Amino acid sequence: MRDAAAVGARSDEQLRVLVLVSHGRDRELFAQQLADGYDVVTAAPDEEWPAFDLCLVDSDWYPEVATKLSGRRAAAEPVQLPVLLLLRGQASNTPWLSDALGVTVDDVVELPTGKLELDARVASLARDRKMSVALADQRDQLRLFQRAIDEAAVGISITDYRQPDNPIVYVNDRFTEITGYDEAAATGRNCRFLQGPETTSEPVAELRRAIDAGESTRVQLLNYRQDGSTFWNRLTVAPVRDEAGTITHFVGFQEDVTEELERERRYEAILDNADQFASLLEPDGTLVETNAAALEVIDDDREDVLGAFFPEAEWFDDNNRDVIADAIERAADGELVRGELDVELPDEVLTMHFTVKPVTGGDGEVNLLVAEARDITPLKERERELREEQAVTEAILDAVPDVFYMFDTEGTYVRWNDRFNEVTGCTDEVIDELGPFSFIPEPMRPRVAEELGAVAKDQPTATVQTEIVTLDGERIPYEFANARVEVDGELLGYAGIGRDVSDRVERERELREERAFAESVFEGLPDVLYAFDHQGNFLRWNERLSDVTGYSQAEIPEMTPLDFIPEDQQANVAESMARVLERGETVTVESAFETKGGERIPYEFTGAPLVAQDGSELGLVGIGRDISERKARERELERFEAILKTAPDPVYALDTEGRFTLVNDAMVELLGRDRDTLVGSHASIVLSEEQLADGQEVVEALTESESGVETLELEVRNGEGTLRSLEINITLLTDEDGEVVGRVGVCRDMTDLRQSESRLSVFDRVLRHNLRNKMNIVLARAANIEAGAEDPESQAEAIRRAGEELLALSDRTREFRHSVSPESDTEPVDVAALVRRVADEYREQTTDATISVSAPDAAWVSGHDTLEVALDELIENAITHHDSADPTVELRVSVADDRVTVAVADDGPGISELEQTALERGHETPLEHATGLGLWFVRWTVTNVGGEIDIHENEPRGSVVRLSLPRAKTSAETVDGSGS
Repeated sequence: MRDAAAVGARSDEQLRVLVLVSHGRDRELFAQQLADGYDVVTAAPDEEWPAFDLCLVDSDWYPEVATKLSGRRAAAEPVQLPVLLLLRGQASNTPWLSDALGVTVDDVVELPTGKLELDARVASLARDRKMSVALADQRDQLRLFQRAIDEAAVGISITDYRQPDNPIVYVNDRFTEITGYDEAAATGRNCRFLQGPETTSEPVAELRRAIDAGESTRVQLLNYRQDGSTFWNRLTVAPVRDEAGTITHFVGFQEDVTEELERERRYEAILDNADQFASLLEPDGTLVETNAAALEVIDDDREDVLGAFFPEAEWFDDNNRDVIADAIERAADGELVRGELDVELPDEVLTMHFTVKPVTGGDGEVNLLVAEARDITPLKERERELREEQAVTEAILDAVPDVFYMFDTEGTYVRWNDRFNEVTGCTDEVIDELGPFSFIPEPMRPRVAEELGAVAKDQPTATVQTEIVTLDGERIPYEFANARVEVDGELLGYAGIGRDVSDRVERERELREERAFAESVFEGLPDVLYAFDHQGNFLRWNERLSDVTGYSQAEIPEMTPLDFIPEDQQANVAESMARVLERGETVTVESAFETKGGERIPYEFTGAPLVAQDGSELGLVGIGRDISERKARERELERFEAILKTAPDPVYALDTEGRFTLVNDAMVELLGRDRDTLVGSHASIVLSEEQLADGQEVVEALTESESGVETLELEVRNGEGTLRSLEINITLLTDEDGEVVGRVGVCRDMTDLRQSESRLSVFDRVLRHNLRNKMNIVLARAANIEAGAEDPESQAEAIRRAGEELLALSDRTREFRHSVSPESDTEPVDVAALVRRVADEYREQTTDATISVSAPDAAWVSGHDTLEVALDELIENAITHHDSADPTVELRVSVADDRVTVAVADDGPGISELEQTALERGHETPLEHATGLGLWFVRWTVTNVGGEIDIHENEPRGSVVRLSLPRAKTSAETVDGSGS
């Protein structure tokens, strides 16, 4: 911290000494003797005295000037005005002299006296005067600083003058800290509850007078805290008036000044009772005489100390004996010795200012020493306290994160903290040249001056929000609080604190914007928006509530939320409201909105707790949405679902994630799965990844087209594991906003139709192919005969074989039709016996082929008689298409849990890739067709009885055809692995 000017400069100036001596020659001598070190003035008792710092008065004039000197000393308090009495011919035990010492006179010198002694006495008193001035200056400065802080943190109470007995309606935290009464204990009572038995009546009467007169006043009175302890309260009260000028309240400012008064009392006691003690010593240091003040320090009798070596007396200890002994030795040599030392007593340590001065005889030899001491312990302690308090004050003000400043009544800055420099960017020199409003933007200065000017008109404090303009031109939002700085009723200036409120200003701006946004949203919502408290009183609503219900804006505040609900639905709504208000839940409930005209509109209400920023619950806030259209859609959907459930065709619905949301009875029957298992499950439980991808392509096609329906064919397994061919018509499912929420599929089982179409297609192609080939042979051979072929018998034989093959083709066609008929029934067939029988027949017909069988004794399957024909075709195919003269065919039968496998293996050239592809696909294309009906006959025979066929290469060559047939429910078979 920095001072702009010095305080108490008189302590460094030359002191003025007033000489009041009756004899003119003596007056001149004294003036000349003191002129070298002091500003000396002389006067008579009846003359006007100038201002002075120290007075010399002789005993002749003292009785005339005693009263006047006493008045001057009283006016100078708390600064000491020393008086040295010059005794001229009176004895030291003169009655009036003992009364004057310590009251009007500070020291006594008997005349005549030497220059050395007079100089010493005057110098001692002059030093006391300077010390007193310095102490007063420090005291005033401390009061100024302490007051600047106290004014910013005082107890505040407000009373309601309009109520009986003018009760307290508000107290701040500082009031509670001072009195111990919190707000609940203080409000509702008159301020007199702070008074007690020792409270004097004069300040109380002044308070009553000022309140009755509607005036401001300040008093100092003894008050009582809640715990019974007392404190001195410096109380300022001021009336608060309304616009009409009528007093409505009084505001009180409480300051606990107990410590301040106690410090003043101690200080005054030290100054007013600063009795010094004195002792007479022999030049060798022997104690000859001492006064009562000195004896009181060690609590001894005079007889106990007289005659002792002075440094060995109880006033001194090992720490200071050498100091006092050295002073005695120097004084014995004629030197006036002054110093300070600490005297350690049993209960305390005193700091003493001592003087040892020599007294010489007529021969100039030192024959007596005068040792004087003054207890300056309180003064030293007070100096320490002042330094500490001033250091604390300095540290507090520098540690405050806000701007602190103080300026005098002329508007000149006298104090400021470093934060002031940091914020403004100005040096101390720049601030010293500027006024209080120099940092305020010019357009704002009149308003700021007006608001802060209230402090200059006896208002204790004032607060204003404005901006600070820094040296760089930056404008920072700031809030300033100013207070008057007074000492003993004298206005010294104003102190203030400035706080950066940038964040608060920005937050206020954001809040205004948020509020404006909320208001626009509030009124722009198409739904009903409302808020009410715990008692059901509406706090807020938008115009939509009035538009929907037909009630006016004036009628709604008089209604409760349940007034809008039909009576038969109020209990349900009330229960939902209680869950929100009592449990803090967010609840949605459907109910009708009953309009003023009695119409019921289906609505969905969602309510949530209405919570303030401090976390307190204010009530309920909710939104009501008209669900009339949704209800209509729901009813329509219910009817639609009822139709779907009873529809003969399988129907399902999937959401956008591919999960089943609906399946009808026909779909459940088709898939052979429980409805609860399907609904919620992903379609992958019945479809492959490839089929799911095909379905997604259909959805994308529907999204991009306007057709509305796309068709997809795929195969799924039913509950029995049988593949079923389905034709699915797919359409998209959208919500009320047109967003796609899923898809619906209507299925038609095309299995029988597709199988019949495929088999007929194969039958047609193969039949036409074989007929054309055989007829070509017949026609070609006949042409050769007509042309005179050399071997007509051979040509005729070829025609005969072709005819026989055509006849055989006719018979196989009939068998094929039976085998491909879906309506044909199955029966148990012992395929092991069947394999052995067919093998035996081929062994009788051909001796070139080797046919082996590996089969159990019995292997029963579900099949037709056509299974024998199918086995015959496989064996004939293996032998006929073999490329060697001795083909080998192996027949193997194996039994599993529910399947029987028949394998026919050969070592020929194998079945062509063309025929394998056609067999696996189940039909031919116009450009790809097999050469005969035999293998197709085998495939359709096997599939019609629920079996499967697959073809593999044999090692090292040839083919293996495996027939997997459903096992019939018969007794267990015994496996015989030997060939036959």
